Amino acid sequence: MHLRSLVVWLVLWLPLVACQPALMTPSPTPPPPTPTSTATPAFAPLTALDLLNAEYTLLDPGGNPRIIRLSDGTYQMGNDPAGPDFWTVRLSEIMAFGDLNGDGLGDAVAAIAENYGGTGVFVFLVALINQNGLSHHVASYFIDDRPILDSLDIREGLIHLAATIHGPDDPGCCPTLPMTYTLRLVGNNLMLIRATSQTPNGQERRIDLDEPTDNAVISGETLRVRGRVTIAPFENTLRYRLSTMQGSTWLVGPLRVNAPDLGAPGTFDEMIPIGNLPADVYVLEIADLSAADGRILALATARLNIP
Repeated sequence: MHLRSLVVWLVLWLPLVACQPALMTPSPTPPPPTPTSTATPAFAPLTALDLLNAEYTLLDPGGNPRIIRLSDGTYQMGNDPAGPDFWTVRLSEIMAFGDLNGDGLGDAVAAIAENYGGTGVFVFLVALINQNGLSHHVASYFIDDRPILDSLDIREGLIHLAATIHGPDDPGCCPTLPMTYTLRLVGNNLMLIRATSQTPNGQERRIDLDEPTDNAVISGETLRVRGRVTIAPFENTLRYRLSTMQGSTWLVGPLRVNAPDLGAPGTFDEMIPIGNLPADVYVLEIADLSAADGRILALATARLNIP
Protein backbone atom coordinates (compact mmCIF):
# COMPACT_ATOMS: atom_id res chain seq x y z
CA MET A 1 0.00 0.00 0.00
CA HIS A 2 1.34 3.40 -0.92
CA LEU A 3 1.96 5.78 1.96
CA ARG A 4 -0.67 8.20 0.68
CA SER A 5 -3.30 5.47 0.55
CA LEU A 6 -2.41 4.34 4.12
CA VAL A 7 -2.87 7.87 5.47
CA VAL A 8 -6.27 8.16 3.77
CA TRP A 9 -7.35 4.76 5.26
CA LEU A 10 -6.35 5.80 8.80
CA VAL A 11 -8.18 9.12 8.49
CA LEU A 12 -11.39 7.30 7.55
CA TRP A 13 -11.10 4.45 10.22
CA LEU A 14 -10.20 6.36 13.40
CA PRO A 15 -13.47 8.37 13.65
CA LEU A 16 -15.41 5.11 13.36
CA VAL A 17 -13.52 3.60 16.31
CA ALA A 18 -14.05 6.73 18.41
CA CYS A 19 -17.82 6.46 17.89
CA GLN A 20 -18.04 2.90 19.32
CA PRO A 21 -19.51 2.65 22.87
CA ALA A 22 -16.95 1.98 25.58
CA LEU A 23 -16.64 -1.63 26.74
CA MET A 24 -18.20 -2.08 30.22
CA THR A 25 -16.28 -4.06 32.86
CA PRO A 26 -18.80 -6.34 34.56
CA SER A 27 -19.40 -5.59 38.25
CA PRO A 28 -18.25 -8.34 40.62
CA THR A 29 -21.05 -10.53 42.01
CA PRO A 30 -21.64 -9.59 45.66
CA PRO A 31 -21.01 -12.42 48.16
CA PRO A 32 -24.09 -14.05 49.67
CA PRO A 33 -25.09 -12.65 53.08
CA THR A 34 -23.61 -14.46 56.06
CA PRO A 35 -26.35 -16.50 57.72
CA THR A 36 -27.18 -15.60 61.31
CA SER A 37 -25.96 -18.35 63.66
CA THR A 38 -28.61 -20.00 65.86
CA ALA A 39 -26.14 -22.30 67.66
CA THR A 40 -25.99 -22.32 71.43
CA PRO A 41 -23.40 -19.77 72.56
CA ALA A 42 -20.21 -21.33 73.87
CA PHE A 43 -19.37 -20.74 77.52
CA ALA A 44 -16.05 -21.45 79.15
CA PRO A 45 -15.93 -24.68 81.17
CA LEU A 46 -15.69 -24.43 84.94
CA THR A 47 -12.18 -24.32 86.36
CA ALA A 48 -10.54 -24.91 89.73
CA LEU A 49 -10.53 -21.14 90.30
CA ASP A 50 -14.32 -21.09 89.87
CA LEU A 51 -14.73 -23.81 92.50
CA LEU A 52 -12.34 -22.16 94.95
CA ASN A 53 -14.54 -19.04 95.04
CA ALA A 54 -18.00 -20.47 94.37
CA GLU A 55 -21.19 -20.38 96.44
CA TYR A 56 -22.32 -23.61 98.09
CA THR A 57 -25.53 -24.52 99.89
CA LEU A 58 -24.55 -26.59 102.95
CA LEU A 59 -26.08 -27.55 106.29
CA ASP A 60 -24.70 -25.39 109.08
CA PRO A 61 -23.95 -26.72 112.60
CA GLY A 62 -27.63 -26.35 113.47
CA GLY A 63 -28.68 -28.49 110.50
CA ASN A 64 -30.12 -25.57 108.54
CA PRO A 65 -29.37 -24.94 104.86
CA ARG A 66 -27.06 -21.98 104.42
CA ILE A 67 -25.48 -20.42 101.34
CA ILE A 68 -21.80 -19.67 101.84
CA ARG A 69 -19.11 -18.40 99.50
CA LEU A 70 -15.62 -19.83 99.66
CA SER A 71 -12.62 -17.52 99.46
CA ASP A 72 -9.60 -19.29 98.00
CA GLY A 73 -11.24 -22.57 98.94
CA THR A 74 -12.06 -21.88 102.60
CA TYR A 75 -14.84 -20.55 104.81
CA GLN A 76 -15.01 -20.11 108.57
CA MET A 77 -17.78 -19.12 110.96
CA GLY A 78 -16.84 -18.33 114.54
CA ASN A 79 -13.41 -18.27 116.14
CA ASP A 80 -13.85 -20.68 119.06
CA PRO A 81 -13.68 -24.35 118.03
CA ALA A 82 -15.49 -25.20 121.28
CA GLY A 83 -18.37 -22.86 120.45
CA PRO A 84 -21.71 -24.26 119.24
CA ASP A 85 -21.65 -22.21 116.03
CA PHE A 86 -18.08 -22.92 114.97
CA TRP A 87 -17.83 -24.15 111.39
CA THR A 88 -15.04 -24.48 108.87
CA VAL A 89 -15.41 -25.53 105.25
CA ARG A 90 -12.48 -26.38 103.01
CA LEU A 91 -12.41 -27.42 99.36
CA SER A 92 -10.23 -30.46 98.72
CA GLU A 93 -7.58 -30.47 96.03
CA ILE A 94 -9.28 -33.47 94.40
CA MET A 95 -11.73 -32.37 91.71
CA ALA A 96 -12.85 -33.39 88.22
CA PHE A 97 -14.38 -31.65 85.19
CA GLY A 98 -16.82 -32.78 82.50
CA ASP A 99 -20.43 -32.60 81.34
CA LEU A 100 -22.79 -33.87 84.07
CA ASN A 101 -26.20 -32.98 82.64
CA GLY A 102 -25.81 -33.48 78.89
CA ASP A 103 -25.99 -29.82 77.86
CA GLY A 104 -22.49 -29.79 76.36
CA LEU A 105 -21.05 -27.39 78.94
CA GLY A 106 -18.13 -28.10 81.24
CA ASP A 107 -19.39 -28.89 84.76
CA ALA A 108 -17.40 -29.98 87.82
CA VAL A 109 -17.36 -32.21 90.89
CA ALA A 110 -15.16 -31.80 93.94
CA ALA A 111 -14.88 -32.76 97.60
CA ILE A 112 -15.66 -30.44 100.51
CA ALA A 113 -14.55 -31.11 104.09
CA GLU A 114 -16.54 -29.71 107.02
CA ASN A 115 -15.51 -29.44 110.67
CA TYR A 116 -17.63 -28.29 113.61
CA GLY A 117 -14.87 -27.97 116.17
CA GLY A 118 -14.35 -31.63 117.12
CA THR A 119 -12.07 -34.25 115.61
CA GLY A 120 -14.51 -35.22 112.87
CA VAL A 121 -13.92 -33.96 109.33
CA PHE A 122 -16.98 -34.81 107.27
CA VAL A 123 -16.35 -35.05 103.54
CA PHE A 124 -18.99 -34.57 100.84
CA LEU A 125 -18.92 -34.75 97.06
CA VAL A 126 -20.34 -31.56 95.55
CA ALA A 127 -21.59 -31.25 91.99
CA LEU A 128 -21.57 -27.87 90.23
CA ILE A 129 -23.19 -27.27 86.86
CA ASN A 130 -22.23 -24.62 84.34
CA GLN A 131 -24.94 -21.97 83.95
CA ASN A 132 -23.87 -19.68 81.14
CA GLY A 133 -20.26 -19.89 82.26
CA LEU A 134 -21.00 -19.49 85.99
CA SER A 135 -20.83 -22.24 88.61
CA HIS A 136 -23.99 -23.37 90.40
CA HIS A 137 -23.85 -25.92 93.24
CA VAL A 138 -26.77 -28.33 92.78
CA ALA A 139 -26.10 -31.50 94.79
CA SER A 140 -24.02 -33.08 97.56
CA TYR A 141 -23.28 -36.67 98.60
CA PHE A 142 -21.79 -37.68 101.97
CA ILE A 143 -18.74 -39.94 101.77
CA ASP A 144 -17.37 -40.46 105.28
CA ASP A 145 -15.66 -38.90 108.29
CA ARG A 146 -11.98 -38.44 107.38
CA PRO A 147 -11.88 -40.72 104.30
CA ILE A 148 -8.86 -41.04 102.07
CA LEU A 149 -9.80 -39.86 98.56
CA ASP A 150 -7.81 -41.78 95.98
CA SER A 151 -9.23 -40.66 92.61
CA LEU A 152 -12.13 -38.71 91.13
CA ASP A 153 -13.16 -38.30 87.50
CA ILE A 154 -16.12 -37.78 85.18
CA ARG A 155 -16.64 -40.23 82.29
CA GLU A 156 -19.63 -40.24 79.94
CA GLY A 157 -21.59 -38.04 82.33
CA LEU A 158 -21.00 -40.27 85.37
CA ILE A 159 -18.91 -39.50 88.46
CA HIS A 160 -16.37 -42.14 89.49
CA LEU A 161 -14.79 -41.98 92.93
CA ALA A 162 -12.29 -44.30 94.59
CA ALA A 163 -11.87 -43.80 98.33
CA THR A 164 -10.84 -45.59 101.49
CA ILE A 165 -13.48 -45.27 104.20
CA HIS A 166 -13.95 -46.57 107.72
CA GLY A 167 -14.95 -50.14 108.35
CA PRO A 168 -16.97 -50.92 111.50
CA ASP A 169 -13.87 -51.58 113.61
CA ASP A 170 -11.60 -48.82 112.25
CA PRO A 171 -10.47 -46.00 114.57
CA GLY A 172 -11.39 -42.48 113.44
CA CYS A 173 -7.87 -41.73 112.32
CA CYS A 174 -7.34 -44.71 110.09
CA PRO A 175 -9.88 -45.93 107.48
CA THR A 176 -9.09 -49.28 105.84
CA LEU A 177 -12.07 -50.15 103.61
CA PRO A 178 -11.39 -49.49 99.88
CA MET A 179 -14.54 -48.50 97.99
CA THR A 180 -15.48 -47.38 94.50
CA TYR A 181 -18.58 -45.29 93.81
CA THR A 182 -20.34 -44.41 90.56
CA LEU A 183 -22.87 -41.60 90.78
CA ARG A 184 -25.26 -39.91 88.35
CA LEU A 185 -26.60 -36.36 88.65
CA VAL A 186 -30.41 -36.61 88.61
CA GLY A 187 -32.01 -33.20 88.92
CA ASN A 188 -30.65 -31.78 92.16
CA ASN A 189 -29.48 -35.10 93.57
CA LEU A 190 -26.41 -37.29 93.24
CA MET A 191 -27.69 -40.86 92.86
CA LEU A 192 -25.41 -43.78 93.70
CA ILE A 193 -25.78 -46.28 90.85
CA ARG A 194 -22.88 -48.65 91.54
CA ALA A 195 -20.50 -49.46 94.39
CA THR A 196 -17.84 -52.08 95.09
CA SER A 197 -15.55 -52.77 98.04
CA GLN A 198 -12.55 -54.92 98.87
CA THR A 199 -12.04 -57.51 101.56
CA PRO A 200 -8.88 -57.38 103.73
CA ASN A 201 -7.23 -59.93 101.40
CA GLY A 202 -7.93 -57.71 98.36
CA GLN A 203 -10.88 -59.64 96.87
CA GLU A 204 -13.45 -57.44 95.15
CA ARG A 205 -17.01 -57.51 96.46
CA ARG A 206 -19.25 -56.78 93.45
CA ILE A 207 -22.81 -57.32 92.21
CA ASP A 208 -23.50 -57.83 88.49
CA LEU A 209 -27.14 -57.37 87.51
CA ASP A 210 -27.98 -59.34 84.34
CA GLU A 211 -31.76 -58.81 84.33
CA PRO A 212 -33.45 -56.39 84.10
CA THR A 213 -31.07 -54.39 81.93
CA ASP A 214 -30.72 -50.64 82.28
CA ASN A 215 -33.58 -48.68 80.65
CA ALA A 216 -35.68 -51.84 80.23
CA VAL A 217 -39.41 -51.41 79.56
CA ILE A 218 -41.37 -53.42 82.15
CA SER A 219 -44.92 -54.72 81.91
CA GLY A 220 -46.84 -57.11 84.13
CA GLU A 221 -47.08 -57.48 87.89
CA THR A 222 -43.83 -59.38 88.47
CA LEU A 223 -40.21 -58.54 87.75
CA ARG A 224 -37.47 -61.08 87.14
CA VAL A 225 -34.22 -60.14 88.94
CA ARG A 226 -31.19 -62.18 87.95
CA GLY A 227 -27.46 -61.72 88.44
CA ARG A 228 -24.23 -62.69 90.21
CA VAL A 229 -22.10 -61.78 93.22
CA THR A 230 -18.36 -62.27 93.59
CA ILE A 231 -18.75 -62.86 97.35
CA ALA A 232 -21.91 -64.25 98.92
CA PRO A 233 -23.43 -61.72 101.37
CA PHE A 234 -24.19 -62.25 105.06
CA GLU A 235 -26.76 -65.05 105.41
CA ASN A 236 -26.78 -65.23 101.58
CA THR A 237 -29.24 -62.36 101.43
CA LEU A 238 -29.16 -59.15 99.40
CA ARG A 239 -31.64 -56.29 99.64
CA TYR A 240 -33.68 -55.03 96.71
CA ARG A 241 -35.38 -51.65 96.61
CA LEU A 242 -37.57 -50.12 93.90
CA SER A 243 -37.77 -46.32 93.93
CA THR A 244 -38.67 -43.46 91.63
CA MET A 245 -35.91 -41.37 90.12
CA GLN A 246 -36.83 -38.69 92.67
CA GLY A 247 -36.09 -41.10 95.55
CA SER A 248 -39.57 -42.19 96.68
CA THR A 249 -39.38 -45.85 97.73
CA TRP A 250 -42.16 -48.20 96.58
CA LEU A 251 -40.85 -51.67 97.40
CA VAL A 252 -38.16 -53.13 99.66
CA GLY A 253 -37.38 -56.78 100.29
CA PRO A 254 -34.81 -59.60 100.56
CA LEU A 255 -33.18 -61.33 97.60
CA ARG A 256 -31.80 -64.82 98.12
CA VAL A 257 -28.33 -65.77 96.82
CA ASN A 258 -27.36 -69.33 95.93
CA ALA A 259 -23.70 -70.02 96.79
CA PRO A 260 -21.82 -73.30 97.38
CA ASP A 261 -20.11 -71.97 100.52
CA LEU A 262 -19.85 -68.98 102.84
CA GLY A 263 -18.22 -66.06 101.04
CA ALA A 264 -18.07 -67.94 97.74
CA PRO A 265 -19.30 -66.50 94.41
CA GLY A 266 -23.03 -66.93 93.95
CA THR A 267 -26.06 -66.22 91.79
CA PHE A 268 -29.59 -64.92 92.31
CA ASP A 269 -32.70 -65.39 90.19
CA GLU A 270 -36.11 -64.46 91.60
CA MET A 271 -39.48 -63.14 90.49
CA ILE A 272 -40.39 -60.07 92.54
CA PRO A 273 -44.05 -59.03 92.79
CA ILE A 274 -44.37 -55.35 91.88
CA GLY A 275 -48.13 -55.04 91.36
CA ASN A 276 -49.61 -52.32 89.18
CA LEU A 277 -47.16 -49.44 89.56
CA PRO A 278 -48.02 -46.02 88.14
CA ALA A 279 -46.34 -45.16 84.85
CA ASP A 280 -42.96 -43.64 85.64
CA VAL A 281 -39.21 -44.22 85.50
CA TYR A 282 -38.02 -46.30 88.46
CA VAL A 283 -34.65 -47.43 89.82
CA LEU A 284 -34.11 -51.02 90.92
CA GLU A 285 -31.30 -51.19 93.48
CA ILE A 286 -29.62 -54.43 94.57
CA ALA A 287 -27.38 -53.99 97.63
CA ASP A 288 -25.06 -56.02 99.82
CA LEU A 289 -25.25 -54.42 103.27
CA SER A 290 -22.81 -54.78 106.14
CA ALA A 291 -24.20 -56.89 108.98
CA ALA A 292 -22.18 -54.76 111.42
CA ASP A 293 -23.44 -51.27 110.62
CA GLY A 294 -25.73 -51.48 107.57
CA ARG A 295 -23.43 -49.59 105.21
CA ILE A 296 -23.34 -50.48 101.51
CA LEU A 297 -20.56 -52.93 100.60
CA ALA A 298 -21.67 -53.47 97.00
CA LEU A 299 -24.49 -52.12 94.85
CA ALA A 300 -25.90 -52.40 91.34
CA THR A 301 -28.84 -50.56 89.79
CA ALA A 302 -31.00 -50.48 86.67
CA ARG A 303 -33.49 -47.87 85.47
CA LEU A 304 -36.90 -49.27 84.60
CA ASN A 305 -39.54 -47.70 82.37
CA ILE A 306 -43.09 -48.63 83.32
CA PRO A 307 -45.49 -47.25 80.69
